[in-house]
Amino acid sequence: MAFEEGCSPTIERRVSVLRYDNTIGIVVEQDRPKDVVDTLRWYCKNCSEIVYEASFHMYDLGTQIKETIADFDSDITKRTCKNCGTVATSK
Repeated sequence: MAFEEGCSPTIERRVSVLRYDNTIGIVVEQDRPKDVVDTLRWYCKNCSEIVYEASFHMYDLGTQIKETIADFDSDITKRTCKNCGTVATSK
């Protein structure tokens, strides 16, 4: 396949991303090696430090992300910023 100078080829992929108001999301798509580890990370709205992160080998996107968010929401220790004490939420 040849491209002319200045051409920006794209490949259309369907992505269904659910984000809540006033949040930022980054989606990076690539071929996934079998041993890749995914991470969900929450940042403090007050001081921008990392509040919590969960890493796992992804085998079921819908189930694992929901479980990880529910785990974060149910544990105030995980939701409390160690830098400034602000309590985060997933929403």
